[in-house]
Amino acid sequence: PAAQPADGAAPRAAPAGSCACVGRTYSTDDKVATSLDPLADGIELHATLAENILSGHLLHVGGPLSVFVATALLCAIVILAQLRTIRRRSWLPGLIALVAIVGYFVVAQLAFAHGTIVQLAAPLFATVLVALAAIVGTLATEGREKAHLRAVFSRYVSRTVVDRILADPDRAKLGGERKELTVLFS
Repeated sequence: PAAQPADGAAPRAAPAGSCACVGRTYSTDDKVATSLDPLADGIELHATLAENILSGHLLHVGGPLSVFVATALLCAIVILAQLRTIRRRSWLPGLIALVAIVGYFVVAQLAFAHGTIVQLAAPLFATVLVALAAIVGTLATEGREKAHLRAVFSRYVSRTVVDRILADPDRAKLGGERKELTVLFS
C-alpha cells in the first residue's frame, strides 16, 4: 500500500539506492498532456523522467547550425534539380524534391531513435517553398520558350518536326545530321 512508504514502513527487501515515486492516479487529479497521451498521470511522467535521468537516456536537441545546414542542403538539392539536363524530364525535379524530403524525414527518425531531436518543420517548409517556386518558375519560362520555338520553327517545318524538336532540343543543332539513306522517287 502507498501508506507504508509514507509512514516509513517500507519493506526492508527494497534494494539500496532505488528510487520510488509515490503519487495518485485519480481520474481528475494530477493529469498532464504529453505527446502520446492528452491525459497522462503526472506521477507517471515524473517516474519516466527520473528513469531517463538515472539511466542517461536523455534526448539531445540538434542546434541551430544543424537546422541551417539541413535547410541549405535540402534547398540546394531542389535548386540543382532545376538544371536544364534534369528538367528535360518534367517529372524528375519533383521526384528529386520528394526523395530529398522523405530522405530527410527518415534521417530525422533515425536520429530520434539514437537520442537526438532533429527539427523537421523549418527545413521541410523551406524545401517545399523552394520546390513550389521552382515549379512556378519552370512553368512560366518553359511555356514561353516552347511557344516561341514553336512559332519560329512552324514557319519552316511541319508540326510533327516541331514537336520532335521540342521533345528533344539537342536535335535542333545547326548543320543537320549525316545518315545513309535510300530515297525512291517515282
